[in-house]
Amino acid sequence: MKLKTFVSAATMIVLAIGLPFGSQAAAQVSVIRQLPQSAVKQGIASWSEPYPEPAAVRAMGQAQFTGRISVGGRGGQNPAGETLYDVATDSRITLIQPLGLGGALALDAAALRTKSATDENQNYRGSLSLDFERLQFDVAGGYSQSLTPIVAIEKEDSDAYVEASLSSGLLETLPMSLSYKSSWTERKDDATPQTESSRSDQLTFKAAGTVGRIGVELGGSLDHNDDREAQSETLGTGGDLRITVPVGETLALQATAVPNFNRSESAPLSLSSTSLESGMGILWTVVEDLETRLLASRVDSWAEGSGVTFENYQTTWKAEIGLD
Repeated sequence: MKLKTFVSAATMIVLAIGLPFGSQAAAQVSVIRQLPQSAVKQGIASWSEPYPEPAAVRAMGQAQFTGRISVGGRGGQNPAGETLYDVATDSRITLIQPLGLGGALALDAAALRTKSATDENQNYRGSLSLDFERLQFDVAGGYSQSLTPIVAIEKEDSDAYVEASLSSGLLETLPMSLSYKSSWTERKDDATPQTESSRSDQLTFKAAGTVGRIGVELGGSLDHNDDREAQSETLGTGGDLRITVPVGETLALQATAVPNFNRSESAPLSLSSTSLESGMGILWTVVEDLETRLLASRVDSWAEGSGVTFENYQTTWKAEIGLD
């Protein structure tokens, strides 16, 4: 297989104004490779066309691959005779492959690196997804790091994350989705031996639809944060369940349950709380597209902790009248 290669380069020398002994040089090289035109079906590699979308690839039934590689830099000297330079590389590849059952696989990865006489940075990210008519799965992650020397002290910052999501329509009347994300942060330097770091995690679940003639809404969440620099940690979980049962053609009964739990710790303080809201309601369809609702619920909450003021137990009543 023959590849056509096109190389273009531009070099420019600039004398900096006000710096009679200073000089700067800049260069940029780009390489574009493209397979020759042929009547025979074959893969296509292009660094000049826009990145394809999964839906378009499914419609064509052919794999699509795109990518880029960029390298740039400049260098020179200041009046004091110190060497100054900057180097940067930027690359990305994207592959979308049709699968059976009308699905598609998408892969994307990118990297960016910069380096100079004063700092160094790198950034990586990638994602993978499976896309079917009634099922979608996505996972992605990234990492970035920055290193900066300050008067003989090296300061390093780094961040990372990973996230995933799953959407299901396998039950036609009850679609569901689940998502998760976790991120980390770290800060350190040579001046202090202690590393400052933090982490957070989030988890969410949702489902809404019908099971037979019964309406179902279900949700749940988890949120956790750990900050070692502030020496604090928080955890929160929650849920939401709503069931609607038709009674006749214009009336429906609705039951709800909303549990929650929260915990917060930061030396020397600590507080944990739990609550449960339970309620009942009536939905009445007066005419088409006009519905009234009457809901009542009770909230019970409990708490315990140290170093803070709190009430061990509370009860709250709630009522709602609405028109949709």
